[in-house]
Formats: sequence, structure tokens, C-alpha cells
Amino acid sequence: MNSSSALKIARSMMRVVRAWIATSSRAAKPISTQWRPSVGFRSAESIDRCALQPEDIAAPVTLAACPTDQIAPLEAVEELGRRVQNLTALRTLPSLYGHDSFLKEPERVGAILREFLNDD
Repeated sequence: MNSSSALKIARSMMRVVRAWIATSSRAAKPISTQWRPSVGFRSAESIDRCALQPEDIAAPVTLAACPTDQIAPLEAVEELGRRVQNLTALRTLPSLYGHDSFLKEPERVGAILREFLNDD
């Protein structure tokens, strides 16, 4: 993947994150009522297409990890943080919800995202 493609993906992700932040403070339908299996497949497909190595990411990166996450353990996120070039922060999000904390704790996750996006 060239830098132009990576930049387009990053901009697209930023739009998604900003939209998510804008809706996180409003009452929204639960994710479980909106989920379709095809969404998960498209997400996995998109990850496969990107296939970036952490060392190749030059843009600023903030990582968020939940210590009780069994799918993406804190140790794995810390290792990722050591591998990216420009880690701005590694935030831990203590939560009973583990990997689902980003769904169940939108205000707390939104605060981490807002901090990163407003850090110019």
C-alpha cells in the first residue's frame, strides 16, 4: 500500500470516528439491533486489504486498551505501541466489559478519541 492509499484510509477512518463521537452522547439504538453478519465480514475483508505493519505507520497514534479484554489483551496493545513510530498515548480503560468496552462505555471511549483528535 502506498502513502496515498494509506492517507485516504486514514481520512475515511477519521470521518467515521468523528461521526461516532457525534452520536455517542445521544441515545442511539443498541448495536445488537443494528448488527448484520455481513458487516463483520466486510470489516475483516477491509483489514486484510490494508495489511499494514505497525512500523510503517508514521501518523500520530493513540491506543486504548481495556485490561480485562481477552480478545486484544493489554500486553498485545502495549507491544503494538512499542512498534508504531509516533505513539502519542496509550490509554487504559478499566471496564467490566472487556473487549466490548468500546460499545458499552461510549462516553469514556469518546473522551479518549476527542483528546486525540483535538491534540493539534
